Amino acid sequence: MREDDGLPADLFKEMLRLQRADTLSSSLHVNACLLRLIGYFLDRSEPIDIQLAHAETSDLLRAVLTYIDDHFQRNITVQELADLTHMHPNSFIRLFKKHFGTTPIQYVNRKRIDSVKRLLTSTDLTLSEIGERTGIPDTSYLSKLFKSATGLSPTHYKLLASREPAPRAARKKKPSKVDDTTM
Repeated sequence: MREDDGLPADLFKEMLRLQRADTLSSSLHVNACLLRLIGYFLDRSEPIDIQLAHAETSDLLRAVLTYIDDHFQRNITVQELADLTHMHPNSFIRLFKKHFGTTPIQYVNRKRIDSVKRLLTSTDLTLSEIGERTGIPDTSYLSKLFKSATGLSPTHYKLLASREPAPRAARKKKPSKVDDTTM
């Protein structure tokens, strides 16, 4: 038997005494006793490894990325993605952000914006049709999201992307001016 095995009982008695004392600092002392009690039990607990194995984590996240690639055209929820990994949504978000540096929804939106860019430059679809195909049917939200990601409106992006740069040979270089007074 350890010499401090009576510590939990002593801490409980101290907490009861402090609770009845009703002094200005009694609640702080009660919290200190609670922390000591938690520490006592943590020191005596068996360590458990709740982290997923690296390979298992990689496989789960790879499956999530594949799922996103296959389904980003429709509404995808964090709960749906977390269910794929058998994790709580908050734990899933932390794991995803740790591995990819972004939240799952930000990642999905980036996939959607990449698809919007491709469709803007390679088709004559309207913004509404593009929104339907990329999972952002609200054109107002699509425009806002697109501008936030690219700095350009979808219309301006399409206009800039459609302009072909002049061939190098056709461009004329202007002779550089040299100021003789500075040499």
